[in-house]
Formats: sequence, C-alpha cells, structure tokens
Amino acid sequence: ATLMTGSGRAELAGRPLLSLIALPAFKDLPGLARSSPRSFQDAPMRTRAGREMCLDIRVTSIGFGIEGRLLILGEDAGLRYKREQAAADRTQSLEALNALIALNVNPDEASLDHAVGLVRLYLQAPAAGLYSARPDQPGLTLACGVNLNTSFPDHIPPNEIEAFRTPQTW
Repeated sequence: ATLMTGSGRAELAGRPLLSLIALPAFKDLPGLARSSPRSFQDAPMRTRAGREMCLDIRVTSIGFGIEGRLLILGEDAGLRYKREQAAADRTQSLEALNALIALNVNPDEASLDHAVGLVRLYLQAPAAGLYSARPDQPGLTLACGVNLNTSFPDHIPPNEIEAFRTPQTW
C-alpha cells in the first residue's frame, strides 16, 4: 500500500476505496461481493502526492458466515506491460531461431542475408553484420548485414582482429 499510494495501511483503512481508485465498477461494492472473482486492467489511481498511475486489480469475494468481505489485490500495470514485452521478445526470438533452423536445411548464397537478419532478431540486437575471411585479402571483410550504420566498417585489418577474439569484460 505504501509503495503504490504513498500512504500507510492505517491511513488507507480510513479512506473510501473510491477516493483512491477511479473505477466505475467499484461503485457497486455489494454487487462485487456477491459475484465471482473479477479483474480490472489499467484502473486509474491517485497517490497522496497527486501522481496518477494505473493498476491491475483483482477483486475476490471472501464470505465468512453472514458477513462478506472483499479481497482486493492491486499491482502496478507497468509490471504487466514489462512481462508482456518480455514474453513477446521471447516469442520473437524463438520464431527467429525456428526460421534459422529451417533455413539451414537448404542453405544457399541468397539465404545468408536472411540468416543474419534472423540472428539479429534472435539476439534482439539493433544491428548485425557478418564478416568473412578471404584468402586473397588479409583481415575481415563485411559480407552482409542488417540495419547497419556507419559504425560497422567494411573491412577490419589484421592488427584489429585480435580485439574480437579477446573476451570482453564489463
């Protein structure tokens, strides 16, 4: 409660729920107490400091004898957005990996650009380049790339190749 509203539990206990969360369904709290569990996404809420945020709310009726009670759980909607984005990123990576595996069945010269693009998607990198070593030219030459900008050189001389072989430490 303190993290979301800036108010303590005791202070919140004395305030009406509708003064915190602007959700029309909460105007019928007795009806919610008699219904099955309900979920609300992106319910606007005001903190003590006047900051507005969105909550995902789950309302569950808990009956004790004649007296009914509501269990109301709230979570910052931003956390749900982050989970959804992470799931979408994982799905995109797995789809790229599957496409890369399928591409390896019958590889040809034309599929190289497509493979580099799939690796970029799999790694969720903003850009990807593939360098090749040619027997007639010392160093590495940029063979293909996806979303390249000026920071990808066309050629890497032999004296700079060792930097790519050394593990990076952060």
